[in-house]
Amino acid sequence: MFEILNAYPELLGLAIDEDTALVVNKNELEVIGSTYALIYDGGFWSREGSWERPLPPPNARFYFLREGDKYDLGTRAVIEPETTGGGDDV
Repeated sequence: MFEILNAYPELLGLAIDEDTALVVNKNELEVIGSTYALIYDGGFWSREGSWERPLPPPNARFYFLREGDKYDLGTRAVIEPETTGGGDDV
């Protein structure tokens, strides 16, 4: 896939493992299944946040998204899950 994306960097690369699917509703993609989907868009996102390791070049970056993770196809960005404040919920 990297060869294709090097030739056509405007494309979005998607790869899914067996027993996994991508459900698309308008611009929102959601991963379902027991393994991962990989998205190649030249960006960077990590469930753990950023860290101070060198990143690969943009044409070799991809994200592993697991069940429940969402991606906005229009903005080409992972939709971050809303976090609960952990405060006093009534």
